[in-house]
Amino acid sequence: MITLSPAEGFVPFDRAAIEQSIPQRFARQVVADPDRLAVKFGPDTLTYAELDRWANRVARAVLARGVASDAVALVIDQGLSLIAGVLGTLKAGRIYVPLEAALGRERLAYMLRESGASTVLVSASAAPLVREVVGAEGDVLGIGDVDLGQFSEAPDIEISPDAPAYIYYTTGSTGQPKGVVDSHRNVLHNVMRYTNGLGITRDDRLTLLQSPSFSGAVSSMFCALLNGAASLPFDVRQASGVELADYVDHSGITIYHSVPTIFRSFLRGERVFPRVRIIRLEGDQATKLDVELFRRHFTADCVLANGLGATETGIVRRFLLRKDTPLDGEIVPIGYPVEDMEVTVVAEEGRPAAPDEVGEIAVRSEYLALGYWNRPDLTAQAFEGNADGRRRYRTGDLGRLRRDGCLEHLGRKDSRTKIRGITVSLAEVEAAFTGLPSIREAVVVARTDVHDERRLIAYYVAAPGCEPTVSEMRRHLAERLPPPMIPSRYVCMAALPLNQNLKVDRSALPMPSRGRPALDEACAPPEDPTQAELVHIWQNLLEVEPVGIRDDFFDLGGDSLVAAAMMAAIEEATGVDASPSILLSGSTIEHIAASLAQPAKPDTAVVPVQAAGSKAPLYFLHGDYLGRGMYCRKIARALGPDQPVFALTPCGLDGEPAPPTIEGMAARHLQALRRHQAHGPYRLVGNCNGGLIALEMARRLVEEGETVEQVLVIRTSAQNVRFGTARRVVERCSGLFGLGVETQGDLIRRWRWFVHAWSAGTASQRIGLIAGKLLRLVRRPVVEARHRRPAPTAPADRVTLIHTFTEAASEYVPLPYQGKVVVFWPAEEPEPAPVALRWWRRVSPRAEVETIPGDHLTCITVHGQALAGRLTTHLDTGSGP
Repeated sequence: MITLSPAEGFVPFDRAAIEQSIPQRFARQVVADPDRLAVKFGPDTLTYAELDRWANRVARAVLARGVASDAVALVIDQGLSLIAGVLGTLKAGRIYVPLEAALGRERLAYMLRESGASTVLVSASAAPLVREVVGAEGDVLGIGDVDLGQFSEAPDIEISPDAPAYIYYTTGSTGQPKGVVDSHRNVLHNVMRYTNGLGITRDDRLTLLQSPSFSGAVSSMFCALLNGAASLPFDVRQASGVELADYVDHSGITIYHSVPTIFRSFLRGERVFPRVRIIRLEGDQATKLDVELFRRHFTADCVLANGLGATETGIVRRFLLRKDTPLDGEIVPIGYPVEDMEVTVVAEEGRPAAPDEVGEIAVRSEYLALGYWNRPDLTAQAFEGNADGRRRYRTGDLGRLRRDGCLEHLGRKDSRTKIRGITVSLAEVEAAFTGLPSIREAVVVARTDVHDERRLIAYYVAAPGCEPTVSEMRRHLAERLPPPMIPSRYVCMAALPLNQNLKVDRSALPMPSRGRPALDEACAPPEDPTQAELVHIWQNLLEVEPVGIRDDFFDLGGDSLVAAAMMAAIEEATGVDASPSILLSGSTIEHIAASLAQPAKPDTAVVPVQAAGSKAPLYFLHGDYLGRGMYCRKIARALGPDQPVFALTPCGLDGEPAPPTIEGMAARHLQALRRHQAHGPYRLVGNCNGGLIALEMARRLVEEGETVEQVLVIRTSAQNVRFGTARRVVERCSGLFGLGVETQGDLIRRWRWFVHAWSAGTASQRIGLIAGKLLRLVRRPVVEARHRRPAPTAPADRVTLIHTFTEAASEYVPLPYQGKVVVFWPAEEPEPAPVALRWWRRVSPRAEVETIPGDHLTCITVHGQALAGRLTTHLDTGSGP
């Protein structure tokens, strides 16, 4: 058993501090250091004072609604507004109920109804669904509609430490969600257990990876904000492993927290994360693989904390490992006691289990959750009272207590399970099969595969005369369940085994064979050595054989985690760089083998996402320079089978170095475009930075006498148009002084920085700004660039590529374009749509801006279907040249 030495600046969380409310503790941090970083989400940040003011406005907006109940539901995406919504609701003396649109209409409706929330705070992306669910009588308040100009002082409300703080829904063994209620005091006590046990300081930066409706977010968020540290939310569901790794590394994360599956997803190669000092793994069973990854990718000063907790209890056990800590056996323990949490193991007969005997884990404490919302019956069953004021909660988890007092976690006792960190009700998955007329009955179990990942296996009995395919079942389930709840394997049986009580005997269900499931496609054998090697890789990873070259990767049970392993195996076997973008245009062996045989070159930089169709082709500059762009495939399918869609591979991923300017990138793409389609009319769609490239391409095509039928851009800002004067001045200087491209870009970036600083500064700050500039001009030659970028000589790595694109976009000043531009602007983008339109009108007098649901990322991922509908409208009607 090891212990942590207190980090420099550590201040213990005093026991007296739990005798207050969460807002009171937060207010102490605001007073102590108002200008300290509180939250960072992507490029957006909030200080403690800024977060406090926003939360106060939310509180006053909630109080102004005159809510009829204590509960306020939050259907808000990950980010700054979610944290402001949580704190604002608490400041209003209300109970926050975090939910998500991704839960599905029926589950969301049930939770809203069961919680009794009379007000729902929503993101713009979730507003249409929530309004549909609650109906005309519901009170829906957009988090973006909170009056930022209203009184921003905290409401004068006294909140007892015993008051309920939140309701988090968790799925029971019956499949019906139940709301766990907990108090301010218990939340603060849980923060105390983490703070003192891990030595959290105000200098730490903590991850916030959990989805809004997952109770693991409580400790991640409040351990930061109630200690003066920084919380860094990140939407892990929309990111690749590389993006998550970059976030952990570049954001300066010091305390990492997630379920083990997410932890495994971003640890590749030999990359080391030197700033991380603590890793928290909770929410599911950790394996020896996780310990090996910890030892490989983190420094000797880092500590792995493997813990056990529940929504009903908070953290109850913790096992600390250093890189040299030995492990006995195959199980990673969950360790030793934390403050005020007594853990026992109960045998089936209800007696205390003997050392090393398996039983149910039970927790006794006076700081357990208050109970289940509006369910006194379930509360009485789960929480057993005691004369000394402490209650006992039986967790439903199986464990074994070693003789030295160390606890091992052995999985769930009932039918709840966790898939990729998400609690799944097997009963709910089984119920989703009933809508398929070709299925008579089905049962679902969770088992660990050879890669130590939990997978759902569906056993089904077909209806008489029916032969359902896995492809058909997956399509049906995908319309009703989130991805983690869709089974990976499907086993057809003549009848399900029954026990003596005529219930399904799950223990008698056979292990799935490696046989190929029934698919829409017939099994086609490999036709060359490359395809044969890919078949071998798929059979090993997916545990299925035979595999046909036209079988769909996802229908065989593949997912994003297996896809990453597949690409790594392909690279090792073939020596060819296999980017996940290969799956963009096809998820079959036939397609992947063809892509490997023809690596991306300038002449093959146009990827057919959907090649068939009679309509004019659509060229998509997806702007995803991390090489994913998978959303293009989803949008292409939503546009319909008659619309051809081609993606232009971002510069730097096409086998050549990326040009340092948007103009250079546009020229590169124009060459590829003209080879693919010699003459117009052209239809261009650009996303993010790809929108700037699409604009520049359209402008040049028109100059060359070609017809550009449509220019459609997504979440692309044209605000750099205001630096037109700077561009003209720099261009003239370049003629006089012989300035190169890098120096011109450097001058434009400085001009841009100067304008931003000038507009944000006071009069005295502006004078200092001018003086400083003059002093620097005297001390060095005018034409000397501060930092010249070397000419690219080789394809860039991904981190360098991000920098290249960011620099190029910051330097690009759009020239006038007389054609029409339609801009699709996310409702949750920080820059309001009217402001975006103002800048675009200075580029194109005929520009239009349409608001779409979501933020910078979710508008193309979560709301890709809605975006495709808007695109279809313009593609069908034609926006004109």
